[in-house]
Amino acid sequence: MTGTPEPGVPVRLLLVEDSENDAMLLPRELRRGGYEPNHERLYTPEGMERALREIRDAERNRIARELHDSILQDIVYALQEIQVLQVTHQNGLKPALGGAADALRR
Repeated sequence: MTGTPEPGVPVRLLLVEDSENDAMLLPRELRRGGYEPNHERLYTPEGMERALREIRDAERNRIARELHDSILQDIVYALQEIQVLQVTHQNGLKPALGGAADALRR
């Protein structure tokens, strides 16, 4: 493994640079290294605050979505286990409750 990313790996940049030439160096070098930079050049403290607030909000939303997906997966698994228990009980078999109980505890 060479440590070089797959071509086109996205990376987001917030640049605070007063020179246009200097501001273009980092994205160009990142592209040469296999990244695909999405960059925004910031000029004012207000712009930096706005950009950081947007990043923070986007990250919170991403985490909330992942948490929601994880919880939903646990609920679906528990419901499937319950359905298996119902079928097992209807057929007169002795059900194993371990899997359903574990799924509900998560």
